[in-house]
Amino acid sequence: MVFGRRKDREAPKHLKKPDKGGGRDPFKHLRDERDLAEEGDPWFVGEDDGPELHIETNRSSNMKAEDFQVPD
Repeated sequence: MVFGRRKDREAPKHLKKPDKGGGRDPFKHLRDERDLAEEGDPWFVGEDDGPELHIETNRSSNMKAEDFQVPD
């Protein structure tokens, strides 16, 4: 078969990707700050000492005052 898969063969040297040991980190200069910020418990896991939230669903932020009036 002309177009069959090659089995148990290594790729030619010109096709092998060099092993770089991980990806490039464009934020390497911020690594220490990031590690400091990520240590400890996340803020959203702690106790919530804020007021109770009243949430209404199915409301658009583009609604006008007349949209809130209930028809008779």
